[in-house]
Amino acid sequence: MKKLLSSLLLLVLLAAACVPVLEPTPERDGAEVIITLEPEQTLYSVTLSVLNAQSVDERCVVINTTDVGCVLGTLEAGTTTTVVVTGDPGTVYCSAFGFTDPDLGVGSYRLWPCKEGN
Repeated sequence: MKKLLSSLLLLVLLAAACVPVLEPTPERDGAEVIITLEPEQTLYSVTLSVLNAQSVDERCVVINTTDVGCVLGTLEAGTTTTVVVTGDPGTVYCSAFGFTDPDLGVGSYRLWPCKEGN
């Protein structure tokens, strides 16, 4: 019984670790794609990589002429951060990267792919 409870606890902890705390959501508005990030917990040193796009956002720089990298820093739980990019329909893809632990330990580094669609 004790072994079963230990196994069940481990399973619950592993499942909780797999729950995404961030799901960047891109939405097309004409030529623009508005990427919204709403973390469920505070995240640290967050960056956003956007393929096949351009942006005039001061937090973003062009990478290899067709892609954009954005430094967003700390995103507080329950807040909303948006990044606006432009790109052809069906070609813009993005992912956010960052840490779940403020000490930036390698074990807390995560990738959060954007929802499909733009």
